[in-house]
Parts: sequence; structure tokens; C-alpha cells
Amino acid sequence: MVGEDGKLVNTVPLKGGYFEMKLPETFFASNPKSITLNWIDFYR
Repeated sequence: MVGEDGKLVNTVPLKGGYFEMKLPETFFASNPKSITLNWIDFYR
């Protein structure tokens, strides 16, 4: 999780920042045209 200031944060809920995900290189080995990410927002 990255806060508004660009620094890593550990507090939830995240306000004004974003989530960053690192995916393994093998995920892109077949050069996919797109990927789909399903997100479950369990804080609502």
C-alpha cells in the first residue's frame, strides 16, 4: 500500500493512496493482451 505522499503505509483503510502488486515475470511469458484482476473489498 502506498500513501498519497508516495511512501509505504500499513494502515487500513487506505486514504488517498493506491495498492501496488508485483507479478512474477512468468505471468507475462505468453505476452497476454490483457489481464483481469478481481478485487474483494471486505471493508464495506
